[in-house]
Amino acid sequence: MKIFRIIILYTTLSFSADDDIHPAINFVIGGTSATVENCVTQPLIYIKNRLQQQARIDLLNSYKGFVVNTAAFAPIVALQTATNGSLQSISDNNFANAFASGAASALVNAPSDLVMLHQQNTGASLRQMFMHLLRHGKLRGLYSGFSATAMREGGFASGYLYGISRLKPIIKEYLNINEDLKLTVATGAPVGLAVTAFTHPWDTIKTDMQQHYDKKKLLRNSIKEIYKKNGFSGFYKGFMPRSLTVMLSITIISQLNEALRDIYLAMNR
Repeated sequence: MKIFRIIILYTTLSFSADDDIHPAINFVIGGTSATVENCVTQPLIYIKNRLQQQARIDLLNSYKGFVVNTAAFAPIVALQTATNGSLQSISDNNFANAFASGAASALVNAPSDLVMLHQQNTGASLRQMFMHLLRHGKLRGLYSGFSATAMREGGFASGYLYGISRLKPIIKEYLNINEDLKLTVATGAPVGLAVTAFTHPWDTIKTDMQQHYDKKKLLRNSIKEIYKKNGFSGFYKGFMPRSLTVMLSITIISQLNEALRDIYLAMNR
């Protein structure tokens, strides 16, 4: 679940035009924020995954997959930024561009989510799990749940960026909030929760497909199976911890990004 990468991408792009910080420094700041945020929210991601699989929760395994989840930050943000930049040169449809950029990140998201999920399920090391998955599922197996991951990431990216652009001026006017940090949190929280509700079924489908990666389940088969077992509510298992993850991500990343930028600017005056 790479919600925080989208939030970081948005906050980095929104701040970078307003200061003299080099893009590379902004990237380091974003990476630092992502690591801190991931330390806090990793147990919530674990709980979300276990609830979706209707499996027993053992918090001793909650930080399994932390390394691959954090390491995926750089290629995902680079991929999203490159895709968005390329699309903006040929299209001014920001909603579609954001969706495509988010969906493209599934190229990294899908295998990293798969490895993390099965590390959490088994307690295996990163190397052991990667080799096991590659041996049993081949390269195609590593991309189990790719379509659902693309829909989740594309839907969240486009919904979050579109919602922010629509709601930000309204909140700024009616609540008279002028500070960027407060405005980002005040806008990001309701938008993030709304988009989480919209995209959570795709996250549940992705988890189901990746749980049974060796069967190479098709998207439609996973949807049918989830609905048959639990009805419509089955698509929203794990929604509460994912919602809390979004709230914490927006708050931690926004505040930490601003604090680190202020420190950097103060040191280079």
